[in-house]
Order: sequence, then structure tokens, then C-alpha cells
Amino acid sequence: MLSKALDVAEALRYPGGRRALMKSRPRSITSWLIINRLRELGVTFQTIIDGGANIGQFARAAHLCFQDASILSFEPLPDIADQLEANLSDVARHAIFRSALGNNDGETEFNRNSNSQASSVLPLLQTPGGLTEDTKETEHLRVPIGRLDTLLKEHSLKSAVLLKLDLQGYELEALKGANNTLQQCSHVLLETVFDREYGDEPLFEEIWGYLREQGFQFERPLNVSKGSSGSIVQMDALFRRR
Repeated sequence: MLSKALDVAEALRYPGGRRALMKSRPRSITSWLIINRLRELGVTFQTIIDGGANIGQFARAAHLCFQDASILSFEPLPDIADQLEANLSDVARHAIFRSALGNNDGETEFNRNSNSQASSVLPLLQTPGGLTEDTKETEHLRVPIGRLDTLLKEHSLKSAVLLKLDLQGYELEALKGANNTLQQCSHVLLETVFDREYGDEPLFEEIWGYLREQGFQFERPLNVSKGSSGSIVQMDALFRRR
């Protein structure tokens, strides 16, 4: 409870914080904090790629802070994508891609979970003490999947470009399908873990190693999450092009 209260206090400290938390839809304290910590870097992002957009929590916060930016959202669950489209209908520079992200183009089996934000291409492990230990798989369905390089082939990405991926363990596969896209990105924001919560999920060190080979360096954590044991199990990690 204390941690949540501190997050709210910090969120309200940023310009527009009260309006963002009370009037914006959808709203997320975590997304608002992450976006404002990004804004403190002094970089004016003109293109924001939002992989794993869910119902638009991150996209809404991004629009509030970077109102001139084009936001490209990716969400594979059909009903969740419908909510995303409705929630961001007032944002002129927002485009939706109804697709999962990976290193191939076609279709894939996708696991819908009781918490839609925890849904993934990968199966749940329900790791004791982790963030998904109480999450259940509820449905398996086929969804489109694509490489970012393919899906964004016809799109001009205006600099500076932020790539954000929150894909529940599938971030590395999406990065492998984004070699050309990465060349245009100044920053990459990824959800990374220190203990696996999904089958074959890469840990932070593997993600860091791959991005280092692509010319990025680890900049800083923008948010951390603790499991029921109190240990840090997840980090929203920011990488910057060297």
C-alpha cells in the first residue's frame, strides 16, 4: 500500500498528473510514471511504436506527454483491439495493427489469460512468488503475427523513434524481426525479467546482449515490479543507441 501511495504522489508531481489520473481513459499510474521518466530525458519522440498495447494504457500516457508523436499500436486479441481503437479514437496520429509481433509472418497460437495484459504467445509457468502466479490460461486462439520490419515497411518513422515492447516473454523474438526498424530507433523500452514466468522466456541478460550487438547500451530502469516474496522479478528497461 505504501508503494502504491508513493507512486500516486510521484505521478501527481508531473505536469498534468492530476488530469491524467482522474480524467484520461484508459489510465495507468505505471504508464504515466514511465512516460514522464522518459520525458525527463529531454528527447522529443516523434514516433512511438507500442508493441503489446492492450487497451491503450501506455498509448494514452504517451499521447498526453508527446502530443505531436505518431503512435503505432500492436494488439492481437480482437476484442481487446476493439477497446484499444475506441479508447484512442480521439488521437489523430494513432494507428492500430491487429497482430502479435515476432520473427515470422503468418499466424500463431496465442494464449489468452485471465488478466488480458498477461496474455502471450508463450505458455504460463505460474512461477511461485512471481507476478503471474495467480493468473490462469483461459483460451487458446489463432491470431496474426508479423515482423515489425514487414508490418512497418510502408511507414515512414519520423525521428526520434521509441520502440516499446511489452510482449510477456516474446520481446526477443520481436526484436529479431525488427532489424531494419531498430536501425531507425534511438531508444528501446522493454519489459524484462530476472526469473522466467513464461516458457522459454529470455532473461534480462540475454535481451541486453542482443541489443548490445545491435548498437544499444542499457540506459536505466524506468520501473521495477516485485513479486509476492518482495524480490524484484521484472524491470521496464530503457536502452539507448550508442
